[in-house]
Amino acid sequence: MDRQLYVRIENKSLVPFFNLDKDRKRSLSLTTLKDGQRTAVVTIYRKDRNGREIALKQYTVSPLPLGKAGEPKIFLESRKIGPRSVEIQLHLNRRRIASDSFKLPGKGGIWWWLLGALLALLLGLLAFILLRPAPLPEGSAAPAPQTTSAAESQPEATPEPEPPPKPEPESESDTPAPAETTEEASTTKIERLEESPPETEESGSPELVEPLRRTVYFEPDNALLTEEARSVLASLVVDLEEYSDLRIRVRGHCAVRGTEEGRQELSEQRAENTADYLRTRGLRVENSRGLGAEEPITLAEDDQYLNRRVEIIVEGE
Repeated sequence: MDRQLYVRIENKSLVPFFNLDKDRKRSLSLTTLKDGQRTAVVTIYRKDRNGREIALKQYTVSPLPLGKAGEPKIFLESRKIGPRSVEIQLHLNRRRIASDSFKLPGKGGIWWWLLGALLALLLGLLAFILLRPAPLPEGSAAPAPQTTSAAESQPEATPEPEPPPKPEPESESDTPAPAETTEEASTTKIERLEESPPETEESGSPELVEPLRRTVYFEPDNALLTEEARSVLASLVVDLEEYSDLRIRVRGHCAVRGTEEGRQELSEQRAENTADYLRTRGLRVENSRGLGAEEPITLAEDDQYLNRRVEIIVEGE
């Protein structure tokens, strides 16, 4: 089984980078390819047992300091932190800009799992034998069970909490629609922001009253941002330039296929890649989470592309 990490720079060929069975620590020096280069894209991969490439993480370093080809320098450093875990750090001119850890497939597979299950069964039998109560001597009376009155047994009454408000229905396009029925309902959230009063010295930055939502979609079994997804995120960054004190949450999802562990890992990678893109553009992401396939848009086999998504929720103060 392949227990290596690979790196691809600017869509070039895959380069072996770290072998979990042989390496304890390794580093790789990367440089810009042309004068005045402003963006560098570095992607970390592993391979499955069939040799298929699986993207684990994509780093977009932007903007780069202006300089000639070969400057500035980007360093990719890795070290083994466990039998199956590797920590990777990305440095720009010796300044750390990202740090992540990855798990690679372990050795032994099903045999280690069976050994663990057998050990748990033996421990359970031993606990049952040791904790089983001893039988009473013949002819002795069993102790009478203690009873309490009904008033003593019932807990003190507490007021029931109010039910949460009923959520607004979501549209088929994966973007919630406003609940208004007036002509204002036909405008988009971005148009509402543009119609807000112009910023003045007294009022400060405009306030984002309603949550702003954006959704980007992914290719099957892939956590890398597509060109269309990058375009949507770039437009969002422009729309939020004049706002401050924003809270941005990122939620990753995937299709209802594969194993639960695989779905969870893929959704987390999609969420983190999206959050990293927003952070490199100067936005502060409050948190990012992967939800696996817990909140699908649809269960229809032919419409699973709607579930391969990341949702970005932006709220004002």
